[in-house]
Amino acid sequence: MKSVHTNGRQVDIVSNNRCAFKLAIRDSDVALASRLEPWIADGGDYTTDIVEWLYRYHAYPLLFSRLARYDDAAHSPVEAGLWKTAASHNQPEALAMIWDYGHALNYLTPAQVKACDSAVAAGDEAGIADLCIKTSFSRAEAVYGAIKAKDTPRVKSLLAETSSLTEDYKPQLESYIAKFGLSEMLELLPPRPQKAEYFTGHLSLSAAVNGQRSLNNRRMYDGPLKKELDACVLPYISYPADASWPFSPVGSAVLNNDPVMARGLAKRGYKWLSREVQSLPPISMGLEDAVPGSSLRMYDGIEDSERYPSRPADESLWQRLNLFLPVIAEAEGPEGLRDIFEASARYGWNDVIDLTIAAGFDAKTTKGPVEIWRNWAGSGFFGLCKPSTGRKLLHLGLPLGPVGEDNWTVLRVAAAGCRDPQALRFLVTEAGVDVNELGGTMTALDEAMPRSRPEIVAVLKSLGAKSGKELVPEKIAETRQKVIAEGADPDFWEWD
Repeated sequence: MKSVHTNGRQVDIVSNNRCAFKLAIRDSDVALASRLEPWIADGGDYTTDIVEWLYRYHAYPLLFSRLARYDDAAHSPVEAGLWKTAASHNQPEALAMIWDYGHALNYLTPAQVKACDSAVAAGDEAGIADLCIKTSFSRAEAVYGAIKAKDTPRVKSLLAETSSLTEDYKPQLESYIAKFGLSEMLELLPPRPQKAEYFTGHLSLSAAVNGQRSLNNRRMYDGPLKKELDACVLPYISYPADASWPFSPVGSAVLNNDPVMARGLAKRGYKWLSREVQSLPPISMGLEDAVPGSSLRMYDGIEDSERYPSRPADESLWQRLNLFLPVIAEAEGPEGLRDIFEASARYGWNDVIDLTIAAGFDAKTTKGPVEIWRNWAGSGFFGLCKPSTGRKLLHLGLPLGPVGEDNWTVLRVAAAGCRDPQALRFLVTEAGVDVNELGGTMTALDEAMPRSRPEIVAVLKSLGAKSGKELVPEKIAETRQKVIAEGADPDFWEWD
């Protein structure tokens, strides 16, 4: 239980217990702290501040027992094992050193781990610094260097010597391989653990993004070797600086235009390839620069939308789509292409629509077809709505219905936000949409008239459009009376 309600107010039990626990530790009330400690572990909560608080106030028995229960907070099984050694030999300073600098311990060889373990058991801080920390970061740097050099035999040799390739709560080797290595290197790794991919300890995420090198997340050790260790370790942590943004291995594969790497990552369980293809730079999903002098601000006039290109203006994005759409279909199934298909309908990218169809997307069976039509028609008041794109959607068999509970028909959306009046003519004369189709009690004409869109109104009227008041006067009169009875102004009411 995380919270309860008392007297109408929500009380966060876990936070309250945590505060009480920390106060008990500060006041050396071990009995109270021991009673509270199990109740601050909600959902495996091993937050850094609690661990460091226990160390700060010398509550070592609680510190050791807590880390013994939550050893999955470690970056690797090697680090977790060294925590246990420090606890069993009552070596809090050794634990602090491993806690602060244990980022790369899994790269040690078994013989090196044994030597490190002996130093931890003896509380030999100089030995820990040399045998555990400096050696592990040096080994990690050798692995990263071999990956960057694309030296697969060397990578294979180094990884075969490591004690563990299970890495948690830090960028894993997939991230570095995806950005700098070869897809064949992925086959050297064990199955991907289903745990956090990014930084949650030792290295600051924001610092790494900015290319800085900072050990500011775990701050337990403050012994005589701290300055030496910081100075020694920082030059080795090129990994976070090199692999700063994007942190997603899939994102790196996309930026490198490497579909083979993306396919390998997908086989290892990585997802969201479609999202990365759309969202990573060059971010050219908009059309602001597609036609010189054009602008796509809300309600920015009426124009011939066919003058916009049928593919991304940025050639690199067009190349990316050609490379990765087949991989997305393999990794996520043809329906994984839906978001790109929908975006292409919105932007009038007929050529990209063709790519999605060639990759296996089926417009006839996709989920939420009306939402795709609405996006084409100008949902959100973007409003390009190319008639040629509409014809393509119709030809592909994308269903135009049914209308959702919000009563926004496709024609009504187009009347509100479409920039090209000919799109409305297409919907009525070619797609077979009833020009007087009701969305609640409103028609497309009701939507266009108060928005000062005379060109749209003219097209609708030429097609025989009428208002809801003309079509369902009794229903509107009834609704107006309900609004008046509720004390509202009926002239400000949308008759949905």
